Amino acid sequence: MTEHTSKRPRLSWQTLRAYKTEVAVFLLIVNLFAIGGLLWKIEQNKPPVIATVAVGQLSRMYGQQFAADPTNTPEMIKLKTGLFMATTEKLIGQAAHEKGMVVFARECVLTGDAVDLTPQITASVDQALKTGGLQLGEGTHDTLAAAR
Repeated sequence: MTEHTSKRPRLSWQTLRAYKTEVAVFLLIVNLFAIGGLLWKIEQNKPPVIATVAVGQLSRMYGQQFAADPTNTPEMIKLKTGLFMATTEKLIGQAAHEKGMVVFARECVLTGDAVDLTPQITASVDQALKTGGLQLGEGTHDTLAAAR
């Protein structure tokens, strides 16, 4: 059996100079990947958009409306308040998800720029409560159960 020994080609500066175009393209590609990774990291670390909703104000407003109606019994006021709370929670969650925002009660945000979603949430709650059977009559218990 004969043993064959072959010399491995040595990597030298002369060899690299011969392949300088390939080396330059390789370094360019590595650089592009590094820059892309950095840009992706910067984009991922963007702070979220903060929005507020005047939940306390809305609760007082609807609570006063429910209590001011002489035809409402305490049970009906409790039912309507539960429906209001469930509807508001659902609508705020949907708005936050659709707009990619973090939503806080207005009273919780002390400083900084925040988008006020109160008018949009109020309009949505009004619409949902009108179509959700908030009027007196049959089916109100079913509407509350569906809202939860």
